[in-house]
Amino acid sequence: MPELPEVEHVVRALRPVIVGRRILATELNLKRIASGTSRSAFDRKLRNLRVAAVGRRGKYILIEFETGRVLMTHLRMTGKFVWPLCRSSLPPYAHVVFHLDDERRLVFCDMRQFGRMRIFGKPGRLPKELLALAPEPLSDEFY
Repeated sequence: MPELPEVEHVVRALRPVIVGRRILATELNLKRIASGTSRSAFDRKLRNLRVAAVGRRGKYILIEFETGRVLMTHLRMTGKFVWPLCRSSLPPYAHVVFHLDDERRLVFCDMRQFGRMRIFGKPGRLPKELLALAPEPLSDEFY
């Protein structure tokens, strides 16, 4: 399972690739990655949204959009993001594909299928998974 430094590394690698990009469409190929959301609802909730920021809370990756909506992702044991060119074939275990406005795709791959995604959209209202976490190690709260 990726530990906190690895998740922070993923966040820092994602920022220059997706911040400012618009999601043109999504493909949710494995429904359990985003259980509780249909494939069409997943696409509808993220389609045409521009990525404003990428952050982290604990081991959760938070992709924030200009509208205030947030895509929360947990890599679990083997989840990872890759960004192949649109002309390239999809990598193995490509369970979620985000088509970006720069002719690239952001692809969530997970060999063991444990990774999870959840969309929430109420600014200031965090999901219970995030509320239950301890203070961030580098925050003022921690000291």
